[in-house]
Amino acid sequence: MENLFPGIASMQNFHPLFVHYPIALLSVFVLVEFLGVVFKCETCLKAGSWFLYFGTLAAIAAVAAGYYAASTVPHPESVHDIMEDHEHIMVAVLIMSLVLSFWRLFARRTLSSAKTHLVYLFVAFVMFVTMSFGADYGG
Repeated sequence: MENLFPGIASMQNFHPLFVHYPIALLSVFVLVEFLGVVFKCETCLKAGSWFLYFGTLAAIAAVAAGYYAASTVPHPESVHDIMEDHEHIMVAVLIMSLVLSFWRLFARRTLSSAKTHLVYLFVAFVMFVTMSFGADYGG
């Protein structure tokens, strides 16, 4: 494996391998969901569901890898507070993506109301903005 992926073999932890998936999938979810609401596109909303579900699963993996990295990779005290802020922000993103996923999965009928769907979209946008700040801290 070292010859095939020397960069991965030299990594202290695998957290960086996982973080791009939830960022990409959840960002596309918000965009597709917005387009689905604006253009009343049922296909967009169905696709958005899958981006959300896979983004949430990827966020679980990224958070788990992040917890493991924080406890196993040595880091200076000056970086510790930034890591803690990053951790709290991204756990909040995970919680929001879980709430949106379960809301979508179990309360599909309530999303047929325009007002309720706007609230749902607002929570998705808050998740996206929060994720952007958290990703900046992580980077």
